Amino acid sequence: MKKLYIILALALISSVAVEAQTVTVTFRVTLKGTGKALNADGLRVTGALAAAEQANWDPVAAKKMTLVGTVADSIYAVTLTLTRPANNVIEFKFINGGNWGDGSGGTTEDERAVPAACALSAGGNRTFTLPGFSAIMLPAYRFNTCTQVLAGVNELSTVRNMDIYPNPTKGSTTLTFDNINSSTHALEILNITGQVIRKYAAQTGSQFNIERGDMPSGMYFARVKNTLGESKTVRFVIE
Repeated sequence: MKKLYIILALALISSVAVEAQTVTVTFRVTLKGTGKALNADGLRVTGALAAAEQANWDPVAAKKMTLVGTVADSIYAVTLTLTRPANNVIEFKFINGGNWGDGSGGTTEDERAVPAACALSAGGNRTFTLPGFSAIMLPAYRFNTCTQVLAGVNELSTVRNMDIYPNPTKGSTTLTFDNINSSTHALEILNITGQVIRKYAAQTGSQFNIERGDMPSGMYFARVKNTLGESKTVRFVIE
């Protein structure tokens, strides 16, 4: 019996370790303002991503991005579950089409003309340093440029142990956290395009109750902000 307990304990530790090594990342990109037409095979993202949904650096196997919001917004997104790199840095490229392009500016093209100001790696890829969140929404980038049309996330020094439960939910859900020094926070609910669809007044407590109300099924982000201009975002799903 003692041996069984030891095996169960080791299995639990192993499962927790595996869970801690994964991170859910939402990639976003737009062709708006680039003069490029959407390829029939759609927009994709590939790179050194260690994602179960696709092989590394294989655009053919890459999961197709989907339009979020309206056609006028022209924001395409895909959410991948990644194995978190030891240095927290991911490398990636967006591709307009289902395969590597030649960089000539046609409708099948991978990113080759992004300026060095975007903090690219030596190989000419986009890089992003992942914060310590379990769910991250990257900025929405304009294809083949340094421009970010929607912001991503920042650290939040006044909050620890943020969680949202139940998640997914069919009705209301509750965001809880450790409120350091009873700091003042506000809450915003964002849809997948990054648009703020709901705001909650500032408070000094340690939880927010989020009612479903008129929000349709889909993925959302709860962003907590403090008076220092910092924010932290967690993902939740309404079924």
